[in-house]
Amino acid sequence: MNAPALDATMARGSRRPVPSAERPPLKRLTAVELRKMLNTRSGIWVTLGVAAVTMIFALANGLAHGGRDATYTHVLHDGAQPSALLLPLLGVLLVCTEWTQRTTLTTFTLVPDRRRVIAAKGLAGLATATAAWLAAVLASVVLTAAFSHAPGGPGTLPMTVILQTWLLLAGWMLVGLAFGLALMATVPAIMAYLLGPIVIAWIANAIHSLSGLTSWLDLAHALAPLTLHPLDATDWSHLLLSSVLWIGLPLLIGLNRLRGTDLT
Repeated sequence: MNAPALDATMARGSRRPVPSAERPPLKRLTAVELRKMLNTRSGIWVTLGVAAVTMIFALANGLAHGGRDATYTHVLHDGAQPSALLLPLLGVLLVCTEWTQRTTLTTFTLVPDRRRVIAAKGLAGLATATAAWLAAVLASVVLTAAFSHAPGGPGTLPMTVILQTWLLLAGWMLVGLAFGLALMATVPAIMAYLLGPIVIAWIANAIHSLSGLTSWLDLAHALAPLTLHPLDATDWSHLLLSSVLWIGLPLLIGLNRLRGTDLT
């Protein structure tokens, strides 16, 4: 064994950090995670479902009432909703399939720095959300231009709203990733992010003194205006706090669990 190989072996045996030159670049890890997302039956069907339902919703809203309601903003808002609902499922699957398919040992042996794997999964999720965003914007523009008979015309689509739509889809994708990492089990993670807003709304309705907290604690409520109009300072405050609760906190819990989780 030559000297460089011996040094690398000793570094691994002593748990010293592997030199960055020997580590696969983050770009390659992200490409691997994207491929893994589409290699599973559930992943490919959810991905196809996102694309198909986005087109169906955009087409339905473009044709509704003879196209009289078809403005760019309205069609984009409704066309983005299926992606906002389904992308968290992909986020959960992207993380939890490592445990359900028992690939954790292989994944984290090849890439011992678990944070880099999670970073690659996050980038892969954001790339998928970006693709869904581009599909929603393209569908809304094309279908509105083709079918709109709105009394005041199709209107305009502000660049701010277009960018906020990306933030909406990216936010929901990160919710799925965060809950998947925190719970490391597909069904509990899906149930947690689906039932969480319902529980908050129920508590706010049951306790009237807490009704004003819904806009601060409910991420769905905070994300809803993103596709409707440019947010003001209060809207951004609601979004920031709810994102910390629904994305930041589960992510911190998940990273802490991942650091101490037995891969076997």
